[in-house]
Amino acid sequence: MSRWSDPRRAFWKRTLPISIAVLSAVVAIAGGVLAFRKAWIDAQVGEPFLITALVGIVLLLILAKEALLVVRGFEETKRQRRFDEEHEVRAACQVLREQIASWYLADIEQLPEERRPSAIRVCVYRVVPSQGKARSPELERVTRYCVGEGGDTGETGKRISTACGVVGRAYRTAKPQMAYRDAESIEGFRQQMIEEWSFDPEDAKSLNETRWSFLAFPISYEQRVDAILFIDSELRNCFSEDADGPVQLLVAPMIEAIQMVIERRTSYAS
Repeated sequence: MSRWSDPRRAFWKRTLPISIAVLSAVVAIAGGVLAFRKAWIDAQVGEPFLITALVGIVLLLILAKEALLVVRGFEETKRQRRFDEEHEVRAACQVLREQIASWYLADIEQLPEERRPSAIRVCVYRVVPSQGKARSPELERVTRYCVGEGGDTGETGKRISTACGVVGRAYRTAKPQMAYRDAESIEGFRQQMIEEWSFDPEDAKSLNETRWSFLAFPISYEQRVDAILFIDSELRNCFSEDADGPVQLLVAPMIEAIQMVIERRTSYAS
């Protein structure tokens, strides 16, 4: 299972005993109230017993309230941790994007002004563990695209198959992947994505046809790919295959930063 997986399992592992305690308290309170009412109506027990039962119900109410506060505290902590993690990762992506854009500034300035902010885009996908043997893992975008001011950031939550694109190949091979668009036309671009990168026709239609260069870097933790750093560009032949190229050198500290976030998330779930 991915170390970058959703922490709900760990959350319920911690809070399930509390949830059971709350449910038991509610059942006990309901039963106590009914027994108290019946005993009062039937007058089958004395006043000391009724007082004791009433005190017990009050204590159960206090217990239920405290348990609910604990659960609420866990939920708030989970939300805060998730916000902090996403903020850290997005901030690192933005820094990386600005560094790459500055390296290719002369080329970016040749583009129409309205297209310059999105000339270089950076985002991160996480590995979504498969549900059952019949399904393969998926890749989910967990950050918006980091772009220049005024650029389209897209949405989080988009999922793609691990069989598709440079992102999927980076996951499968656990190695960096690079691709360039060859076709001039939109239809040719989509056909290339279908034939060379295994997108189905419908998914190919949803791809951004302004992109010409693509890079994907696997982010591993304990010899397992947990996330993918994805970079694309409107510039043609933008990236170098050289392992010591400028982008590769800039990416290295970024990957280390995300690995630290994954390590912290793993420690939360343990």
